[in-house]
Amino acid sequence: MSRHFRFPSDRLQKLFKAQKRLREGSELKWKDEGTRGKSLKLLLDMVDGPFVDFILHASAGNLTDPTTYRAALVLEGERVRGVDYNNIERSKFYRGYIAKGWHENIIDPNLASTDLNRNRHLAIENFAPTDLTDFLRKLCHLWHIDLAFEEDLL
Repeated sequence: MSRHFRFPSDRLQKLFKAQKRLREGSELKWKDEGTRGKSLKLLLDMVDGPFVDFILHASAGNLTDPTTYRAALVLEGERVRGVDYNNIERSKFYRGYIAKGWHENIIDPNLASTDLNRNRHLAIENFAPTDLTDFLRKLCHLWHIDLAFEEDLL
């Protein structure tokens, strides 16, 4: 059984679907990771609604290879969404579990860790980022985040 999560499943869905923006005073600044990578941590607030502690983590293992890009959306210390790329399809209990290509993790911390719906992996249609800026734009569209994009985010 999982620990108690502050937001029940239906409230979690509403918070996720609500429009979010960069927290006032926060800065969109990529940090170098090794010789070829970058990472980003953004504090987010809801545009309309109560304060909830959303954090967006994004990273690129290799800037020239979009398949190394990853992201997670964390709500009050719990990962509730993720985006990742898989080179091959993965199966669990003889059925497709993670499709080949880009997928989104939809995580519900309210469910037991043994529940197959706790972390669902859904293929993302029309998600083929060309570079890190494009990845962040597509991610923000998918997760309802308005970053008021500038020309060069790197």
